[in-house]
Amino acid sequence: MLANKHKGEVAFLGIDVIGFEGGGILLFDFNALAAVETALNMMIEDIGTRVLTSPNAMITVMQAALEEHHGAVDARTAGKVIQEIGSKRASELLAESYQLCFPEAAVGGDADPLAGASAAPGTSQSAGKSGSKSVTRKKPSGGKRRGSSPKP
Repeated sequence: MLANKHKGEVAFLGIDVIGFEGGGILLFDFNALAAVETALNMMIEDIGTRVLTSPNAMITVMQAALEEHHGAVDARTAGKVIQEIGSKRASELLAESYQLCFPEAAVGGDADPLAGASAAPGTSQSAGKSGSKSVTRKKPSGGKRRGSSPKP
């Protein structure tokens, strides 16, 4: 299978697991991150080495990374994939996929995602709470009151 590393995809060769005879592609994208956090009930940065030491955590991460290209993958199938390619190789592939999806974090480890972000439309300093430009009422010229009938 062909993987696009620019999109964070990592391929592995065919294995003896139904659906993966021709190989597989891992993609640890934002949806996979959310799925892992939900399943493990932990923030992704707190998972760290748990993936390497907990079979359940590794299966959860593998399952989430496989689903973008292979549809719904159950935990048992994800475990079989890990068993076939080996847990060491599986952890290497998952780490590579994670780093490819977040290259700015992989380089120095202290990237600030907001530093390179541009302001959203309607959020300049002169914008009001609704996002529109603040407006002041213009005063009538000559200081005269406006109205349909003069006051007695």
